[in-house]
Amino acid sequence: MMNKKDSDIPFLSQEKINYSKLKILFPYIKEYIRTFIIASLFLLITSLIATPIPYISKIIFDNVFLGNKDIRFFGYLVVISAILHIGRTIFSGISSYYFAKVSQEVLSSLKSDLFRKILKLPFRFYDEAQTGYILARIGEVEGLGLFFSSTVINQMIRFFEFVFALLMLMYLNLKLTFYAISILPAYYVVIRAFSLGLVSATKDV
Repeated sequence: MMNKKDSDIPFLSQEKINYSKLKILFPYIKEYIRTFIIASLFLLITSLIATPIPYISKIIFDNVFLGNKDIRFFGYLVVISAILHIGRTIFSGISSYYFAKVSQEVLSSLKSDLFRKILKLPFRFYDEAQTGYILARIGEVEGLGLFFSSTVINQMIRFFEFVFALLMLMYLNLKLTFYAISILPAYYVVIRAFSLGLVSATKDV
């Protein structure tokens, strides 16, 4: 059995890793907080740029296709929409770059500290622990990069876009916003039931 001092070492404990143990990342993120803040700012800018795009589409349909059919005004709106799409792509790429940079720096620092702790462990630890287990747990450090992956970043962008779009919808029509929000629980239930049914059908196959 490992003593308490050894078992408290991150990623070398026999205890299953859970989200509460992710707090060990905070000091490392704090070390690169400037880069993290820059990445977060670009993330917010990306979401803000995408917010007016649906509204511009509304203007195109209401005032151009269904209205006076002003081709020049339509051209202006198309150019503005294209600029917003290009800007969103650029800022999204910059945000992803900085988050990837934070990820690599955090993982590099974490690995360095982990190896230093491993080298300070007593020989008794290596006699009692299996080599494959130690190597596997060290490899799990790479899994922490998931929290800075493009998938997580895109989900964050979608979340902020939803919030900003909701605020804009409330500004345009508060009553319609409440109607839209009221059907979200039913929409979630239907999607959830469909997803579970799809998973069950896949397992049966």
